[in-house]
Order: sequence, then C-alpha cells, then structure tokens
Amino acid sequence: MKFEEKIKELENIVNKLENGDSPLDESFDMYEKAMKLIKECDVELNTVKEKVNKIVSENGELKEFKIEEEN
Repeated sequence: MKFEEKIKELENIVNKLENGDSPLDESFDMYEKAMKLIKECDVELNTVKEKVNKIVSENGELKEFKIEEEN
C-alpha cells in the first residue's frame, strides 16, 4: 500500500471511530489497524527524511544537507 493510501485509510478509520457507531470489538480492531498504519507511515517518513538530508553535490557525490536556523 502506498503512503498516500495508508493516510487515506487512517482518515477513514478515524472518521468511523469518531462516529461512535461501531461495536467495541470492531472499534478495537480498527484502532489496532490504525496503529499499525501509523507505525508504517512513521518508518516511511523517517526513510524519506534521511534521503532528503542528503543532496547531490556538483561532482555527483552525496553530502550532508544541513539547514541553518535563523535566530
């Protein structure tokens, strides 16, 4: 499942849980599924973050990319 699909599924689960019409067992199953999706999305975001933190320099080598914070 793509990242965007996982986010959409999370939105659907949250909407169903907020509605409050689901039986307790079903709500718990949805909660477990949501937590699994959140963990998967977190892993993907951290992977992308690591990739973004490196850029290709003019000679084609990867180097660390640091953002300078303004004070």
